[in-house]
Amino acid sequence: MADPEFIKIENDGQVARIVLDRPKHNVLDIPMMNELNAELEKIAADDELKCVVITGEGRSFCAGVEVADHAPCNVDAMVATFNRI
Repeated sequence: MADPEFIKIENDGQVARIVLDRPKHNVLDIPMMNELNAELEKIAADDELKCVVITGEGRSFCAGVEVADHAPCNVDAMVATFNRI
């Protein structure tokens, strides 16, 4: 899998740190949530990890879900992807 575009990952063996990195306010869109879910699946499979810290780049942790993803053509995919987190 390619390197994530919207999140940064650090792992020291026991602690994983995920940084949401989608300026301006780290709004979650479907591609970003897919990246986050993929990383969380890897973390869940790693028996050495003891802790996961999720932070946001810049001034905001996260301003919620992308409003455009609430469009009728996207809402089912958005809700399903969000609920996986």
